This record gives sequence, C-alpha cells and structure tokens, in this order.
Amino acid sequence: MTDRIQSLFRGGHRGRATVGLAAGMALALVVGVAALLAFSAGTSGPASATDVTPTLVLGNADCASQGGEDLIKIEPVMDGTFPLPGGGTITLVVQNSHFDWTSTVGIGFILVKGGRNANLYVYDPPAPATADTGLHAPQKSNNNGKFFGLSHISFCDPGDPPDTPTPTPTPTPTITVTPEREEEKCEDRKGGCPTPEPKVTPTPSGDPEPPR
Repeated sequence: MTDRIQSLFRGGHRGRATVGLAAGMALALVVGVAALLAFSAGTSGPASATDVTPTLVLGNADCASQGGEDLIKIEPVMDGTFPLPGGGTITLVVQNSHFDWTSTVGIGFILVKGGRNANLYVYDPPAPATADTGLHAPQKSNNNGKFFGLSHISFCDPGDPPDTPTPTPTPTPTITVTPEREEEKCEDRKGGCPTPEPKVTPTPSGDPEPPR
C-alpha cells in the first residue's frame, strides 16, 4: 500500500514539472519574439547631441517627407568638407557611430539614417544651426546600447514659409454726373415748360432790284 501511494506521488510530481516546463518555454518564446521585433525597429537612443534630442523617424525618410528641402545628402558617411550646391560648405568629423558637423550656412534639420530607420535632429525652430556634436543613427535594441552604423546623412533646409496672399483691393465705383438739359429742368417748375415760339422767315415780295 505504501509503495502505491509513493508511486502516485512521484507521478503527480512529474506531471506538475512537465506543465511548469511547458509554461516556461511558452513565456520564453513570447519574450524572444518581442525582443526580435524591438531589435529590428530600434530606438532613437539617449540624447547625445549637444543641442537637440533626436526623434525616431520610421523608414527611409528624406528632407521632403519632413516638410523641408534637400541641401546635401552625404553617402557614404566619411570625414571631409562637402560643398553645397547653393554655396557654402559642410564639414564632417566621423568617430565610429557618431559624428560632429560644422557648416558655413544655417541648417534647419538633419536626418541620420542607420538600420531601417533614421534619427531626426531639428534645429529650426527655433533657429538654424551651424554646428553640433555627437549625432548618431538610431540605437539598436537589446544590444548593449550600441547604435546602427551610419548609412547616410541628409542636411535639410526648413523651406520657405508659404506666401501670404495679398488681398485684392475692391475697386471704388465711379459716379458719373450727367448735366440736366433745359427741358428737364423746367419740367419741375409750376406750369411746366413754355411752348417754343415758331420762327417766321419773311418771304420776299415783288421783283428783286436789279443790281446797280
């Protein structure tokens, strides 16, 4: 009898262990899938630029998609001074996954592409910038805080504000005064207008005198 009770006890213990093992494996699978999704998307990462905090932009964004105009797109990313089409230059100093930049013209915002997404650094508003340090691509998730490699960098101008339409002035109407005729004036008088007298032309009588 004792042997049977011990056998049942050992069987129940093994059953509970099997259920617990299956639950643990299912939980590990869910956590692994969530980590994989987070790793592929990445994050903007901690604020490491001197002047602004980056914002994560999904996909292969460009200046136009953020409401600006392209000044220059640098690809591949490397040290150097790059001329701008409209005049001026941009200088890059690259240090592994970070870079510093200076410019002779004001920069509205910068897109730093790395991995599947990009980091957006906005300077204007409040005002265009001419330098910053420590910029980087989005951060890899669950990878010791490392950043994606620098794929390309887009320097952007915020673009001109939309023109304010000038209101069209309303033309002032011109009033033309027509002078009254004499007949129209006398119609308002008591008795109306006088009847005009007929003009009488004298008729010559007899023979005309011969010329002298």
